Amino acid sequence: MFRSAHRPGEIVPTDGVYWVYHYAHRISHPARLRRGEVFPECHECGQRVRFEAAPEAGLSTAQNISNYSDFKKAA
Repeated sequence: MFRSAHRPGEIVPTDGVYWVYHYAHRISHPARLRRGEVFPECHECGQRVRFEAAPEAGLSTAQNISNYSDFKKAA
């Protein structure tokens, strides 16, 4: 399905842009993650979300993962 997909709970191996593949509720999008962080669960699709390194997406088009409503922490 994916070349080298990461799952929620795994450690982000390198700083960079990753494609975020949701399960059925929204289209894929790029997001910035930092090495050592944990790939997060999506509030909608939970453990079904996948992440794949996307160096071609470029940092200028990607927001930090915490800026997306699907991944914001509850206040």
